[in-house]
Amino acid sequence: MLACHGTTHIDALGHAYAGDTLYAGVPADTTDGGLEHADIAAIAAHGVVGRAVLVDLPRFRGTERVPRGEHITIAEVKAALAHQGTRVQAADTLLVRTGTAPFFSVEEPVDEPGLSFEPELLDFLDEFDVAGLGTDTLCNEQAHSSTVAADYPLHVVLQRNLGILFHEALWLEDWADDCAADGVYEAFYVAAPLRLRHGSGGPVNPIVIK
Repeated sequence: MLACHGTTHIDALGHAYAGDTLYAGVPADTTDGGLEHADIAAIAAHGVVGRAVLVDLPRFRGTERVPRGEHITIAEVKAALAHQGTRVQAADTLLVRTGTAPFFSVEEPVDEPGLSFEPELLDFLDEFDVAGLGTDTLCNEQAHSSTVAADYPLHVVLQRNLGILFHEALWLEDWADDCAADGVYEAFYVAAPLRLRHGSGGPVNPIVIK
């Protein structure tokens, strides 16, 4: 038994659906018993290799962590990037540290902080052609959105509709400490999930190289 979404992992593009369709318009009933299309094996066959940038929100705020349940706005993300002197480039993986991960062992991972639906967020990701979005939370977004009457809206709007890969439950503490020490918030990022046929996600051990 393996809980593919219960540890550091990448979601398959077929993980989320709305109405009766998955990513690329594939019928949702093709997920019965496992994903026939857009499973994690399709991502694992190539892996994720490229540039990643870190947004360290707790350090930007001067706090230990972002409070549970709080909506993180794209305006704050952009302000943090400007404060760090970090530029987002095409095909980047954008990784947002909230400071939540160290508390997984002592708290129930509910009401996590996170981004949620904003037109400005979509404009930002489209402008820079961001390929992946990751956080140190299990949901990668607010589970119960503060901006729209929906649960997990970004899983549909970004993952299903736009094909942006979700990297979830990341451990970003050590990298954040290193970035704070040298002022460099970008790195070569390698993430290869387990090649699980029909899987809706796959555990991954990401590595950053500076």
